[in-house]
Amino acid sequence: MDKPVGSPIGSGVPGNFAGRFKNLGVPFDPRDLLEPFTSAPPSEPTLFERPGLNIDPDLPALAPFKSTPQQPQGALAAFVTLKSHLLQDLEGNLSRLLSLNMSRREAVAQYLDRLAGHTSGPTAVSGNLDAAGGLRRWIEGPRSPAQASALQSYFEEVALFILAQALLLKSWSDRGLRRWNEADLKDLNWVVNSALKPYVPLDRESWQVARQNIYSWYKPSAFIQHEIWTALDAWNVTHEGPEFLLSLLSSSRQSRPEGADPQGYDARFLEALWKQMPQFGFDLSLSPGPLKRSWFGFSPTLRDGALVRATGGNAANGLTWIGLESSPFHLLTAELLQLWLGLSTPPLWAVGTGLEVHTRDQLSLNLGSPKPSLLSRIAEMEACDIAFVMEERATRTQGRSAEAQRLREQLEHLPYFRKLKAPGTSLGDLQACVALTKLRPGGLLWWSREEPLSTADGPEALNFLLDRARLVCEWDLSDLSHSLPGTKLPLFPRYLYLLAREPRVEERLTHRPLRIRLQGQIRSHVEVPIVLQDILAAPHRPISPRGQWAVHLQRSPMPQREWAERWPDPACLDTIRNLERLRDVSIPLASATTIRPTPEGVEGQPDRWFVHPGLKGFWIHCENTAEGGRKLVAQPLPLGGHEAQGSGYLILVPDDAWVAPLSRYLESAAVHDWLDHHSERKGGRWLLKEQVVKCIPVPRALLHGMGFDGGKIAPEHDAFAARILEKPASAGESLSQLSWDESGNSARSALFIKTARELEKLRSGHASFLSVITSSGKLRWSQLLKMLPVSEIVSVPLHSRVEIVGNLPLHLAIGRIERIKAPAPGILLATEAGFHLSITSDSTVLLDMLMDQLEGLTSPTWSELVAYLRLPRRLELAESTASDILRLHGDQCRRLRELTELLSGCTLL
Repeated sequence: MDKPVGSPIGSGVPGNFAGRFKNLGVPFDPRDLLEPFTSAPPSEPTLFERPGLNIDPDLPALAPFKSTPQQPQGALAAFVTLKSHLLQDLEGNLSRLLSLNMSRREAVAQYLDRLAGHTSGPTAVSGNLDAAGGLRRWIEGPRSPAQASALQSYFEEVALFILAQALLLKSWSDRGLRRWNEADLKDLNWVVNSALKPYVPLDRESWQVARQNIYSWYKPSAFIQHEIWTALDAWNVTHEGPEFLLSLLSSSRQSRPEGADPQGYDARFLEALWKQMPQFGFDLSLSPGPLKRSWFGFSPTLRDGALVRATGGNAANGLTWIGLESSPFHLLTAELLQLWLGLSTPPLWAVGTGLEVHTRDQLSLNLGSPKPSLLSRIAEMEACDIAFVMEERATRTQGRSAEAQRLREQLEHLPYFRKLKAPGTSLGDLQACVALTKLRPGGLLWWSREEPLSTADGPEALNFLLDRARLVCEWDLSDLSHSLPGTKLPLFPRYLYLLAREPRVEERLTHRPLRIRLQGQIRSHVEVPIVLQDILAAPHRPISPRGQWAVHLQRSPMPQREWAERWPDPACLDTIRNLERLRDVSIPLASATTIRPTPEGVEGQPDRWFVHPGLKGFWIHCENTAEGGRKLVAQPLPLGGHEAQGSGYLILVPDDAWVAPLSRYLESAAVHDWLDHHSERKGGRWLLKEQVVKCIPVPRALLHGMGFDGGKIAPEHDAFAARILEKPASAGESLSQLSWDESGNSARSALFIKTARELEKLRSGHASFLSVITSSGKLRWSQLLKMLPVSEIVSVPLHSRVEIVGNLPLHLAIGRIERIKAPAPGILLATEAGFHLSITSDSTVLLDMLMDQLEGLTSPTWSELVAYLRLPRRLELAESTASDILRLHGDQCRRLRELTELLSGCTLL
């Protein structure tokens, strides 16, 4: 009696292993088919653990589904048992490696060095004369723990490759594609190669799994061959998909060396990405146009074919994948999964980092070579429609790891990347540059990273990207966490970038990138597809608020042209949180005030304007600071005869008492951060629009203290503010003791209001000093003399301490006025005709007074100077007055500085 379809190793239970779980909507995991046993060693933790994204990999994918007597049993157990027998045979016959040819020995030794995280040794090409190809130190000498782990991992990959090839032949046999027998197990590589040979074009190389590689040298013993035949021949995998083989390989693998390659992200992330792909302009269901062509995809990080399977397989839906993978085991696994459903033409896949297929400045002729290499074929492809780069771990050129050393050695032989390389440039940066050159205009590049793009990646690589593509969107998922069981791989990258190939210069430079941030926590597997759908759909439609996570969308305030000049640093997460809190406790500025654009200029002076005297308020506009930053400036309303210059927005308030606190608030750091996130920029300056100004958030507590809706400052808060204003320098401790509840916010608002009003009053009084004392603290003697009584002022010729030597015509223009030191300290006046006159004095103060009055005069006559120049009759009276003014000015400056610091420290959030 025939065994039922799908019965593994004599189990009388029929069924489709993966299909049973797929119908339930649950990812299939062969560990669910196991009966509990304790002999199997526990899995090593994944190499890519990070807080909130990786839990114990020994847990099943979904805990509620357990193995029951009605489900098929033993598939994974048999696979693990066969693998352990192969491992024992490999470990007991290490000397087999030395019987390989020279090139194979060197390839195995270099791969073992890579798994152990060591720098590769010299090869025969570089002049190495080691007949063992570097393998002797792995076989005969003592091994470190890293070497032992690397050797164990390599042997495990060899065993899994043998079993995968055998299971592939069994799959073909069950589907009627090719009958298999026990003799096939004697040389699996030759059998697979023979089966695939009719499907390989004459000008193409065969599949990697069918060619000689670092795994194909091993031939199991006759006893183990019989075990494999007995176990697999009893299975029926007719209805199993490639996920069945992938699950067996991933679940039975135990060794994870420290230098292992990244393995990608959870399959649900890629599935969600492809579901939203039509929204970004890439729809496989649409015809590419009148031309009969296929869609092409490129990726230097295939990750065991996860990208290919996410689209239904290579050439499915007309999409053909071209790519590379740095791990030979991952690449061979991807090919085995592609061959699972049937024999076909080999894809353009190769082992490498992707840098080997960069754009060629000159095409090679390949004289005498009937078959161009895979790398040369991939290098010639520059018409792809989509590209993916997965950078789960940053490998930088200045790093000290073995991966960084290998990257530096590779870049030394690739002059193309010299113009792109910087100390902080990572392998992913260069892979993205290569991937971008493979795209046709309009093609999309998806780039997943664990670190945000910044100036540390190097301006050369960043400018290379921005000179060829539009940065469509950046997703920041670093603040989205979860604690889900059974997640061996990260659910999603921390950062995701989407670039679109754009040859139109103006379209590229004026484009404003989009940034999406996600904050919150995923609490169950059911929420995973929902949150992934939210973040990927956010650029196209508004997302409904959810309790457990929040989506923040921001359009870049500056065009991509400025990104190329200076890449913006990622905004601080605290700033985002503060803006959210500010929005929660505030109302829009337009809800409490009237906002109007500044009027047009007066007739004949289009850039100057004034307002009606009955209006109350102030006007605001943007300026650039001396340091190259931006600031919002609030100025009093100009009345007739005192026109203002420039344009902005009028902020009209119901009471003059609002002007000081509200204008100081609009100049605060909180509003600065808000405008940085919501206002567009041009030339480094904010482009203020009326809608943006109307939506500036103003805390309700601040408006309540100013009298909005009948509010007023509470007596205890008024007393608190008055006490602080007496000694503003010691206000830090008192402010730190205030709570952040409603009462504390009200007290801070009261202090802010009273400080702003006190500061405005002091500044208006201080304005009178500005006519007497310059900003540098120097006295203006010409203005000080105007403050003295008329009886205390005399003309220069009549002053007793001034001596005039020489003669000047009364009505001849004086062309030269300068200070002299000889024959006596004084001031020289001379004309072009040669007439001159000197004014000397034994007091330098008197000479300073004269020079201050002479400053700025152009071609005066002596008669004009005699009527204009004045000196104090009593010098000591002028000096005492100047001393008092300087002292008062110093006191007011100190008070202004203290109040300004208090206003800056009195944060409302």
